[in-house]
Formats: sequence, structure tokens, C-alpha cells
Amino acid sequence: MPPVIYKSPLPVRLKAPKGRIIPLNAPDIKIGKSLISACPKRIKGEKLAEMRQIIRKYLGKKKEYFVDVHATYSVTKKPDGTKMGQGKGVIDHFVARVPSGKTIFHIPTISPFNALGFDDPVYKVLKKAAAKVAIPCVFRTQNNLFRVHNIKYISQKKIRSDQLKQFKEYKSKLFKNDSENNV
Repeated sequence: MPPVIYKSPLPVRLKAPKGRIIPLNAPDIKIGKSLISACPKRIKGEKLAEMRQIIRKYLGKKKEYFVDVHATYSVTKKPDGTKMGQGKGVIDHFVARVPSGKTIFHIPTISPFNALGFDDPVYKVLKKAAAKVAIPCVFRTQNNLFRVHNIKYISQKKIRSDQLKQFKEYKSKLFKNDSENNV
């Protein structure tokens, strides 16, 4: 029997009803700098691609960023000059349905010292990206305020106490053997 070659299925372009944008149950919180939508709207896939290009141009290829919104929802349009009826039109473009409070772009930062305010160049690039979309956006910085210097201090203290304990054991064994030899 000849080997079976797997061929991936073709993408199905389904027409979808307009529907409503379902609000978020909880806030979308991510550590780093984020661009967040202020009201529920639909964003075209082309606009998301433009925003992605602006952010990639600034950050370069090495720095990572995350896109949390994807244009997966189809929008149909009938050709100009057609009469009412005769079914739904063909798929024209794709949109992302973005509820208010949803993170659109997220640039992770680990150090809380990078959060110097809105003069930061990352905010400038997010502002340029937000200008491409016709929805009001908000910038958010969420920092991990876990004190790293405390961990360093605790680990050094533990190492010192272990070394001191080991030295005392060694010293007691040494003087114990020395006192036995003198007797």
C-alpha cells in the first residue's frame, strides 16, 4: 500500500453575522507596557498590520512584543449597484472585535526602573501605533514590584550562615582531635 501523505485542509472562509462585542469578565493585566482599547470597536486586519509594522520598526527584530488581538472575524459586502435581497454578499475584509479594556499590543519589561513615565520612547511608539486606529486607546504600565535585592540579600545571608556553620564543625573536629593527642 502506498504511503499516506497528509495534506492540510484548505482554510474555510465562513460568513458570520454582525453580532455584538462581548465585554471582558475581568481586566486584562500584563506585566510591561500595554496599549489598551478604551471602548468596544472593530479593528480591520490591515490597520492591525500597519500597527505591527510601526512597532516592529521601532523595536527591531530582537525585542519581543505580543499582539493580543487578531482579525479573525469576516465582514461581507455586496457589490455596488446591486438591489436588495439575493443573499449575503461576499467576504470583503476581516476585523478583530475588541472589547473595552482589552490589551491590543503588549511589550513586556522586567525591570520596574524602565517605567519612567510617558516620556519613555516605548510610549511614543505605542502612541504612533494608536494613531493608526480610529478607536480611543489608553496606555498602561504594570510593574512587577518584587524586590530583587531582598532575594540577593537573603541568599547571601544563607550562604554566610552555612559557611560559618561548616567552619565551626571543622574547628570543633580539629580541636577535638588535638585535645585527644595531648592527653
